Amino acid sequence: MAAWKILGKSVLGTSHRDSDIPCQDSCLTAEQATQGGPIVILLCADGAGSASHSDIGSALVCQTLMQSIVMHLDQGRSVEDIAKTVVVSWCDQVRSKLMDRAAELSLDVRQLACTLLAAIVGTTQSVYFQIGDGAIIILENNDYRLVFWPERGEYANTTFFITQDTFADALRYEVRTTTVDELAMISDGLQMVALDYASQQVHQGFFLPMFKTMRATNSVDELMGPLAEFLESPRLNERTDDDKTLILATRLNSPSTAGATTPDPESGHASRCG
Repeated sequence: MAAWKILGKSVLGTSHRDSDIPCQDSCLTAEQATQGGPIVILLCADGAGSASHSDIGSALVCQTLMQSIVMHLDQGRSVEDIAKTVVVSWCDQVRSKLMDRAAELSLDVRQLACTLLAAIVGTTQSVYFQIGDGAIIILENNDYRLVFWPERGEYANTTFFITQDTFADALRYEVRTTTVDELAMISDGLQMVALDYASQQVHQGFFLPMFKTMRATNSVDELMGPLAEFLESPRLNERTDDDKTLILATRLNSPSTAGATTPDPESGHASRCG
């Protein structure tokens, strides 16, 4: 029986649609059953707009990293065992896969460049890591708060990518030892509407209605259509023309999700965002 409701989707931005460029965002989610309790995994990768095959890169990043995390948990290890050195080794594996794929396509690996966001949340401990922009948001003390402020590069409209030789220097890593009952993940296409740049905080009003709706629904499948309509709405597209990814996850049977009804997907099932 699932312990989380998870909803996520990546959609094509209007600028990419007008230029006949594929969606360069990718995301992948899973709930994994372990001896220590259920663990939810949320991943997002945003392909660099200047990279010709970053859509391939972002999908490969999510797939490869998910495989590494699931293998770690299947071997009996826990969230507590995910040290920064482990994360660096996973990112090394991801980068090797990207280099291999670039070689197959006769490309420089920079043409598969993308950012990376990851959240691995257990019962009482969670691990977050990120390279580049985008944001991970968690519910903490009844407020939605950022784990990391989105990081920009040396110049305007630039950021850091996992394809860089120096990716480990750009890697941010954090462990939380409190119970996290709700979290969200966004690619940089939603930063301007979901975050307050003046205060470097989260717009509470962006997330509150969506999580309230998630808690009240019997099945997240019913929300996939409305989520797509929201992400592709003219009102939102007036604010951002980039690809957009939004992932929401709410824990069932917890104080902050009281009254939610449990859906029944398979535990351990990984879902690709639509």
